Amino acid sequence: MVLSQIMNLIPSFSCSLSPFVGNKLSEGYSGDFGGVGIYSSGGKNTTLHNTIVVENVPRNRTGGNDIFVEGTLGGSRNLVGVVAGGNHNLLNPIEPSEEEMGGLFEDLGGWDLRLGKHSPAIDVGDNELARSHLGGLLTRDILGNPRPYNGIVDIGAYEYQGNDDPPPNVPDLATDNGGTLPTSVIKGNTFSVTTADITNIGTAASGNYTVTFYASESINTLFTSGIELGSAEMPSLAVDAATIASLNGISTALLNASPAYYIGWRITGVIGETVTDNNTGYNGTPMSVIEDPDDPTTELTGITVSTNSPRVGTAITTTLSPSGATATYQWYRNTTIITGATASTYTPVATDVGQLLRVVATGIGNYTGTVEHTLTNAPIDNTPDPVKPKIRADKKAATITTVTLNFTPPRNATLASNASYDIICTTKGVVFNAATQVTFNTTASGQITGAVISGLEPGKSYRFTLVAKNADGKGTITAKNGKEKSTAVKVSARAAKFTAVQKLKSDRAALTDTSASLTWLSSKANVGDASVRYEVVWVDGRTEKSVPGTVNVVGTTATITGLESAKKYKFVVRAIATVDGKEITSLGKSVSVKTLKSLV
Repeated sequence: MVLSQIMNLIPSFSCSLSPFVGNKLSEGYSGDFGGVGIYSSGGKNTTLHNTIVVENVPRNRTGGNDIFVEGTLGGSRNLVGVVAGGNHNLLNPIEPSEEEMGGLFEDLGGWDLRLGKHSPAIDVGDNELARSHLGGLLTRDILGNPRPYNGIVDIGAYEYQGNDDPPPNVPDLATDNGGTLPTSVIKGNTFSVTTADITNIGTAASGNYTVTFYASESINTLFTSGIELGSAEMPSLAVDAATIASLNGISTALLNASPAYYIGWRITGVIGETVTDNNTGYNGTPMSVIEDPDDPTTELTGITVSTNSPRVGTAITTTLSPSGATATYQWYRNTTIITGATASTYTPVATDVGQLLRVVATGIGNYTGTVEHTLTNAPIDNTPDPVKPKIRADKKAATITTVTLNFTPPRNATLASNASYDIICTTKGVVFNAATQVTFNTTASGQITGAVISGLEPGKSYRFTLVAKNADGKGTITAKNGKEKSTAVKVSARAAKFTAVQKLKSDRAALTDTSASLTWLSSKANVGDASVRYEVVWVDGRTEKSVPGTVNVVGTTATITGLESAKKYKFVVRAIATVDGKEITSLGKSVSVKTLKSLV
């Protein structure tokens, strides 16, 4: 009698991490319900957790149910086949497709119920419900393997161990040692190493393997904490063919003087396949590294740094003692190695803020020993000393559309040569486009000393403030009083002015009964290169009107034709200049003209 029948003979039943598979004898206890994996009747309570119930088919019948319950069935994270009949309350049941069922077990036909490598029961259980009958969490499966294997427990009695068939490309060394290398080498020189013949690789496919070489004073630590010396390629490794790999020109810079260095090698990779741990070999006879008897070494005695108050973005340089010593370097953030920081200089980054930096130097070449220095202060962000930027207007340089502003260099030496600025217009109602209206003045070294602001209205007054910023884009520079802006400066564009048209008069000699001629002196204006034109206006009483006739203005003269005979006219001349699309005018004094009486 299998477990699925035994459970029907007791008042209640609870099950966790079990398989109910192929219980064909259960048809004798199931009456009209066919064969079942679990059959509960008579009001019994049944609970299932992390359990597989599949493939329960009667011997002489088709159909049937994997689970049939007349009592109460509860539980969660179960993988079931056909769930039918009765009062079941299974939470989150996993009901695999026919295709998924094919990979559920290692070999169902041979009753090997270990999970297949593509089984839908892998990593879908509930860890908290994987408990023994005593209530404790399970740590082993039915075979004694670790459970869970991959962080999440599997469903069923077996825990998949990730043990796929080994890939075919697994090289196997013929021996555990061999190869050639020199018996000794002078420290600072180079040497070469050759592996033993690699044969007996079994079913490994031909391909390109990589051999990485290591050095250690102990065979036991060659591949755990040994010094990596470099790698070599083994192209077109053929199955069962003797093959060797060599690495030439290996530097001894990373090796200390020692009577015994073992050199080992590890083979990895071919066509993307995994290579197992039996792919290592080593040279059975150690190699010694000796000091050059003709080139005595000197011990390092100290190391100093350029500053003990570092800033982000500012390099820290080191100096070794004795002078001229050579060494390798490693920088640390507290006790953690800073990856890639192996130069004699180091530039702190934002991650270093608040952390103590330490540099360790190890002598190389003719120098031995190790020296180190821990900086007294942790790096701070590269915000320069607080400054309040200053701005002043160059009133003499103002034009009718531009003003010039001069900046006082900040106190901070770095900022004085590297600062950038924002100019803000605080004049009410003015839309100021800093991107197009500001042109900065710079020195040959790139220091900004001021700016010219264009596109202003003639005679209008403006207020500007200045904000100094770090050139590296790390924010504005805040003054001690919490302000980052300069005191506002007030400056005006020069007003566009004309002198009134002077000495306007009528040319009596040219006067006729229908025409008159006017002359005047040029209007003087401060509009730069803007051209000035003139317009003759008729003043009729108190009203300015267009001249009743034709006016021809040439330079500072005008001829008016089409006038009435014996009529008195009053004329004025208006000077006009166009600046930035706007007309600026000046009106002079008037002159009276009376045409002659017609003789006709």
